[in-house]
Amino acid sequence: MKSKLAMTSLIAMAALIAVGLPSAMADSDQFKKRHIEVADFVGGIQITEDTKRAELREQVTVTLSEASALFLDSNRARIGVVVNENDDKFLAWIVVERDYNRDTLTGVKYFHVVDASDIANTATVTVEIDNTDRIQRVLDRLDQKIDRITERLAENPNEKKTEFLDVLMQLRDATSNGEYSLAKDLRVELKSLRG
Repeated sequence: MKSKLAMTSLIAMAALIAVGLPSAMADSDQFKKRHIEVADFVGGIQITEDTKRAELREQVTVTLSEASALFLDSNRARIGVVVNENDDKFLAWIVVERDYNRDTLTGVKYFHVVDASDIANTATVTVEIDNTDRIQRVLDRLDQKIDRITERLAENPNEKKTEFLDVLMQLRDATSNGEYSLAKDLRVELKSLRG
């Protein structure tokens, strides 16, 4: 129930943002910041150098909730720009879904594109997720912090730093074991120990 409520809230917030269409859409040079490349996609709302933001708003006939309803497992959606292989730009809803395995730190992210003027015109771009390198970098940084604090404590014992080191080592173990909710709690605890 909570996840449906959270998703509804997220969709409502994104709809409020999308109704105004970002000011970046007024300037075609800015489109690169929020675009997704989809080969062979041709949408109903083409964006050119002369396109004005108000004109785009008037052409949108598919709502965010309609686009999101096509992909019930999605966790994010936004209005965006789709660029095809000819560098033609089109306005579309981009609905994001992901299938992630916390044990292997790998998965797949799906970017579902829904034409902002034709709900039947859709495409999907798939991106592989591999967080093993990122997690290893986090672990390496934690190891460096643990080593520095251990050296300082050897020279100058301190009860508060010892407690901080203990929580830091728990954070390292939780991250290494894929216990991400525990790691999140330990980060909060570390922040309170710093303050």
